[in-house]
Amino acid sequence: FIAMTRNDHNRETTTLALFRDSRSEWPQSKTFICLGTARGGTSMIAGAMHAAGVNMGDNLTDTHEDPAFAGRGVPAMVQELERRNGLGLSHWGWKFPNAANYLERLRPHLRNPHLVLVTRDPVATAKGHMRWHGREELQSITDILVTTQRNFFLCLAWQVPALLVSYEKALAYPKNFIREFCAFADLNDPANIDEIALVEGH
Repeated sequence: FIAMTRNDHNRETTTLALFRDSRSEWPQSKTFICLGTARGGTSMIAGAMHAAGVNMGDNLTDTHEDPAFAGRGVPAMVQELERRNGLGLSHWGWKFPNAANYLERLRPHLRNPHLVLVTRDPVATAKGHMRWHGREELQSITDILVTTQRNFFLCLAWQVPALLVSYEKALAYPKNFIREFCAFADLNDPANIDEIALVEGH
């Protein structure tokens, strides 16, 4: 990981919010799911969400994945969802790039879901797949395009609050991203916003 800092520009936006005014029967409780593609920037954004005040789990890995969700089966995730729903947390969530593969089965157990969909230049993401997973060029780019389409369709089908995040813009303007995310999440800007540096994942 390489710490990256940039000068922010007040007018440069890093996100696009959809369905922000969708109603929920749990208006004071929000469950955030950070999803995208593998090597697509979700680690950086999940780390920023954590720094902004969202409980992203315990014993997080260096990629900000919660062991209670990453690599677990749906029954185990449902059990964990019910446990955390019972804790009365107002803002919590987890990160997993391929969450769209199982989210439909978790939907009945999610309180006021808010999707944070991270998008990244598909060429850079494909290079990451080739480098870190040993994949062929066509396999990499095909998987990325299919997963990205599936993620967007999920946001459109659910019509719950969704924040589409540009990895490149967030990396270039980290304070802008933190402010935009906090506005989306109904959180106050963190007092140490000038000290938060987003971290680029390889």
